[in-house]
Amino acid sequence: EETGTLVCVFADEENTYQLHMLDGSTGETKKYDLEVPCSEFLALKDGVIYYSGEVESEASTLGEIKLCSVNLDGSNEQLLVHTDADLYEFGDRGTVVPCMQFVGDTIYFSYGAYGGTGNYYQGGKISKVEKDGSDFTVLLGDAKGIDINNNLVDDIFYVASDTEKEILYYSQTSENKKNFALDLSTGEVNKTDFPIYAEGKPFEYEGGISIYLNASSK
Repeated sequence: EETGTLVCVFADEENTYQLHMLDGSTGETKKYDLEVPCSEFLALKDGVIYYSGEVESEASTLGEIKLCSVNLDGSNEQLLVHTDADLYEFGDRGTVVPCMQFVGDTIYFSYGAYGGTGNYYQGGKISKVEKDGSDFTVLLGDAKGIDINNNLVDDIFYVASDTEKEILYYSQTSENKKNFALDLSTGEVNKTDFPIYAEGKPFEYEGGISIYLNASSK
């Protein structure tokens, strides 16, 4: 907003969807020359673009994703995360990153697929990675993560942080839709009534409109 810049994905002159930057004051566009082409724009944070990189179609339906970043000026392209195609055992629509949150130098993100006649979220994983691509960890939805039940989890989550601890609030993918709180320092999981919505998205709550900002628990 400060620079009047729009970052988006649209078809270029060859009718191929690519990541572009548009100058709002002049109307000029610039295509990013990326080693890993962009399939979906995810976020723009502190002058860095975060996006989903293209992967082979069949692998995408099984859970493979590429989480990438590039500076707004096109420099310093990074492949932050490249997952295995081990999320699902069935073919469906491609895997996406529906929720992402930045807490300090850590990126928390969920990934999974929507599908079926109602286009419902089929369950997925919640992971974290540092902005430099280090310390990638699957937190939930994987036997190697903290969730020992190996249950896939819902797409939306929220991380609340204070000086003493960080709590990741999430839901399991089930008809009951129970909410849980994961203490990221101890691995302890407890049920909670905390209303779970993505950071920066307004929601209706107790007769008013609320929003979570800056990893606050309020």
